[in-house]
Amino acid sequence: SGLAVGMPAGSVGNSECGHLHIGAGRVVPSDRVRIDEAIRTGSFFENPVFRWAMEPAKNAGCALHLLGIVSFYSSHGPLDYLLALMEMARREGVREVYIHGLLGRRGERPESGAIYVGKVEDRARELGLGEVVTIMGRYWAMDREENWDRIEKAYRALVGA
Repeated sequence: SGLAVGMPAGSVGNSECGHLHIGAGRVVPSDRVRIDEAIRTGSFFENPVFRWAMEPAKNAGCALHLLGIVSFYSSHGPLDYLLALMEMARREGVREVYIHGLLGRRGERPESGAIYVGKVEDRARELGLGEVVTIMGRYWAMDREENWDRIEKAYRALVGA
């Protein structure tokens, strides 16, 4: 488990990381480990694709919309990734950021969503940049069962914000 199988320290391996290691002959860092390391070293903020995506908002003076998981940990990533993108937008000189949060994990306590949204709002205040404009649960925005009525509601909330 953990770093020995390319997962974050303290986490348990899964079939995905097991399949990545079959025949590799070495530890294959998961995307989560690679992204965490990039944030820690600062190379995340030099990512050319993210910088390219932020350029129109910076140069044309239009808003940048960030969509991210608002949870301690989800299989899709932690809150830290959204906070890092907010920091990057500030560093890049983006003047207006709209944040669309997806409440992440199944089984989390109902009040935890408000705590995580509060962390995003606190960080936005610290940066002087960012406004939370939509919050929705993964049940709506990340439906895997093709319940198009749910997905449509999430879509309309996002594009209408």
